[in-house]
Amino acid sequence: MQTNHLGHFLLTHLLLLSAPSLRRVIVVSSDAHKLARDARRVGELWDRWGQQNYHSLLAYSESKLASILFARELQKRVPDGVLVLSVNPGIVPDTGLGRHAVAVGAPSDAGAISSGAATAGGEEGKKTWTCKLKTVQEGAACILYCALAPSERLEGGAYYADCGPAACSKLGRNDALAERLYVQSLRACGLAHEGEDEFEVATTPVAPGRLGEATLQEGGSLTQELSTSGSPQVGVT
Repeated sequence: MQTNHLGHFLLTHLLLLSAPSLRRVIVVSSDAHKLARDARRVGELWDRWGQQNYHSLLAYSESKLASILFARELQKRVPDGVLVLSVNPGIVPDTGLGRHAVAVGAPSDAGAISSGAATAGGEEGKKTWTCKLKTVQEGAACILYCALAPSERLEGGAYYADCGPAACSKLGRNDALAERLYVQSLRACGLAHEGEDEFEVATTPVAPGRLGEATLQEGGSLTQELSTSGSPQVGVT
């Protein structure tokens, strides 16, 4: 969760605070998020698996569910004109992503990377996830589509795959869970603290020399006084 979610969460906010011309945020997720089934563990950033029951594919799926929820909630908090999208690039075996899968989790994880199918579960039941294997070029296609397509063809906060809108899991559409995860992530990254009566977000100034100003305000909303110069930018996390 720290590597796949919190690191990207913090980087995204730093980019939004320091790059006034940023107009699009692409959060790379995965269809493996459909294997995630524990809303409590995701919403509370509970990443403390016991040594005996650790399952790397389930941990991965929960972090990728967090990516979808992050994009969904962030879209509500950015200024008008900024699009936030989550993307499923698919399984691209040529990247070598699964080369250490057996060492860090269940043997089936390595099979998931090479065959495009995986099953994960335990006492709470099993879930099976399948998808088509892709080349590097095919895997990059949807990310590039979301980064370059005209804004009127895209829906902010939505989940994309194969260069178009895609269906995510029921948990991926849970707005209450998305808000909870966002608040917890702000706190975990040191961008917010718990007030006596209400949640407050710390003010973070823009680095000297940057164009425009940006501030994290109460409730976690991002506001920017945008510069009229410079071209729009895209951040992919």
